[in-house]
Amino acid sequence: SNLPSGVDDVWLRKEFGRYGLITSAKVMQAYSKKRVYAFVQFTEAHMAKAAVEGANGMMVGNYALVVKHADRDKDKGLPNRPSNNLYISNLPLEYGVAELETLFTPFGQICSSVVLTYPQTGVGRGVGLVRYFSVADAAKAIMALHGKVLEGYDRPLEVKYAENQEAKQVRKMPKAKAPSESTATPASNTKPRKETKQVPKSPVRAAPPKQPPPQPHQIQLH
Repeated sequence: SNLPSGVDDVWLRKEFGRYGLITSAKVMQAYSKKRVYAFVQFTEAHMAKAAVEGANGMMVGNYALVVKHADRDKDKGLPNRPSNNLYISNLPLEYGVAELETLFTPFGQICSSVVLTYPQTGVGRGVGLVRYFSVADAAKAIMALHGKVLEGYDRPLEVKYAENQEAKQVRKMPKAKAPSESTATPASNTKPRKETKQVPKSPVRAAPPKQPPPQPHQIQLH
């Protein structure tokens, strides 16, 4: 591992906060591999780029950090399309629907809103959804509130378009696996047969080019 075992989330925020506003920072422990790694997510892509350029190779004790842009397995390179539905994270845990609507009403008329809570305790999870009547109002809310640090709170809001149905389907698609050696067709010991004419197969249509992935906001330390 390139992260010492003594680091925690507080240390992570302090060290990487110099590069920009952090929406989330989490130190992970892979017990099976006996290594410590971490993820830091910024509000803007250029902040993540600055962190990679500035912290990669930085010495922490006797360890040289390896910092790179994280693999976006969740989004799989498909950005959420503009819509009237917003996803909000890093809300204060005491926020309810009333506080959420007070925060987002100045940007347009709200159709519906919800604050996610833990079913066992009813305590807020710091996550909410706001649906406007128009996409334009949702865009205004993102421009004004994404990255905003609320008074008396230490974390910037993350406000983005909620995941659409197409993005959900792509995220749930299993990754394609390369064929293993065990599944390869074994060589035959029989005598070679005479060549026969093969009927030409119809040409395979090329798949349409993929859209370029969005610039990553998240970096990984491993």
